Amino acid sequence: MTIFCQNCNIFLLNQLCLRTHDVTLYTYNELDNVPEGVKIKDGNTILDKNSVFKYRDGYAKGSYSGFAD
Repeated sequence: MTIFCQNCNIFLLNQLCLRTHDVTLYTYNELDNVPEGVKIKDGNTILDKNSVFKYRDGYAKGSYSGFAD
């Protein structure tokens, strides 16, 4: 399983889910509480951090959905 994590925290439920799969986690930030065995990779290798944006207005204001599809 491959996961991209933009500005997220890993809570207990996330930890339990991540432990049950072979997971590669792409992120821009250092994360706390990453379960042992999860492979951490630089998010810039799949999406340059400078390309990330939020909508400035409209019904999707504040959403990252523009590049998420």
